[in-house]
Amino acid sequence: MSDPFVPRAGGILSADIAVPEHERELRFYARVLTTGDEPLWRKDLMNSRGMPIIGLGERTEEYSGLPLQWMPHIQVADVAASATKALELGGSELMHGKDEEGNSQWAVLLDTNGAAFGIMPVVPAEALPPTSSDNAAPTGCISWVDLTVPDAPATRDFYSQVVGWSVQDVEMSDEGERYAD
Repeated sequence: MSDPFVPRAGGILSADIAVPEHERELRFYARVLTTGDEPLWRKDLMNSRGMPIIGLGERTEEYSGLPLQWMPHIQVADVAASATKALELGGSELMHGKDEEGNSQWAVLLDTNGAAFGIMPVVPAEALPPTSSDNAAPTGCISWVDLTVPDAPATRDFYSQVVGWSVQDVEMSDEGERYAD
């Protein structure tokens, strides 16, 4: 995932979490991500370039069913179709936001391992805040999302079918042993 902010199906735009001690966590992440004491969005934190990167919400009754984990939001071409496909493949649905006409706007799903992830429509490029034109590496951007599961091939196939990810092995090494991730 070379640039998570590229508007495209399968792109991870941001991640969020609903925490029980919101003010304490807000102070912690504001210092860690150098967003300052008053981030641009009070309920969301931003990276130092002004791009949305994480949402830090209060753990209210509405969100009490969500796991206490960072949850990536993956852009998809069709939220309803992706949610339906996840259910067909053995995943489950925690939340599903729809507009007044019943059209899917976003969903929070669990994969077959119980890992939570959000899906949302592809965000148009013009809806993203402008970034600086310098060639410096972006600071505070999500650059990799890792999920360790008992059956990696089945999980890979699940995400491939639900969010449209393609498969590419990444050569890794751990204590001298080589493997593909």
